[in-house]
Amino acid sequence: MYLALPAFILGAVVVNGFSRFGVNEIISFMISIPILIFAWFYLIGWLFDRWLNKRFRRIASITTT
Repeated sequence: MYLALPAFILGAVVVNGFSRFGVNEIISFMISIPILIFAWFYLIGWLFDRWLNKRFRRIASITTT
């Protein structure tokens, strides 16, 4: 749960926003949290992959010259 904390914080904002329009909080929580957690971990994986790619390209260019 600690790794997905930003998704839960954003989920609280989303649930609070939907509740102002009269949407049930439980249903909005059950729908929004899996989507937000997936998006959060996808973003983290994408950033990590991009960082690794840059690092390995830099190492490969140093060793080939």
